[in-house]
Amino acid sequence: MNHEEKIDFNKILQNKFTGEILNKMEITQARWTEGHLVLDSKDQKLYPVEDFVFNVSKKRELYTFNEELTPYRINVHNTRAKGQRSSTLRGEKYLACGEYTEANRAMKRLGNQDKNIHADHIIPLAAGGIHDERNLRALGGKENIKKKDKLTEEAFEILKNDVSFLSKWHRDVFEKHKHQGLEVIWEYLKDSVFKLRKNVISLEPEEKYNFIQKVYPHYKESQIKRIIKKHFTEYED
Repeated sequence: MNHEEKIDFNKILQNKFTGEILNKMEITQARWTEGHLVLDSKDQKLYPVEDFVFNVSKKRELYTFNEELTPYRINVHNTRAKGQRSSTLRGEKYLACGEYTEANRAMKRLGNQDKNIHADHIIPLAAGGIHDERNLRALGGKENIKKKDKLTEEAFEILKNDVSFLSKWHRDVFEKHKHQGLEVIWEYLKDSVFKLRKNVISLEPEEKYNFIQKVYPHYKESQIKRIIKKHFTEYED
């Protein structure tokens, strides 16, 4: 399936699986898996499934508290939700602006408060939000799962008062279309994030390296190459 076919297919799925249906599916999945364990791919230890973020990108097997494998598999994010791993990489996927070091520390603090608490980006990274401590808050796990990458009314009001909560690439888009309302601006912001990644992916290798280096001037060569390999070699939604 080429890129254009994938976009068309995704549009069909979006029309079929509305936000309301997806929310119900996520809530149902969370209830169904409650009290089970998931094997963490990093340290090969079992953790409560509530410590993970649901996501269609990775599949994990489900275990009981007796460490017995169940006949089921679930979709969860491939890192624990408490913020101690890969939070930087997730921000880099969207080329999010912000103070990464402080944001990652804040994610750890928030996530370590309680196993049912997630570190939530108020303005979602997938909608152009910054990876910065002031864009983070503690949110109940089930609430965070339900919210997903949705731009809320609260977030919309924050942006209308302070557009610096958005990464610099997307601020003009917000200012141009904010009068059209929440649902419209959310789609424009997601599209802006999509186009930014697509444009970076289309660059020649040297141009791509130079671009990422300008975004993260303090990163080592190995870090920049890791970012390119993981997130900017081909576009995957």
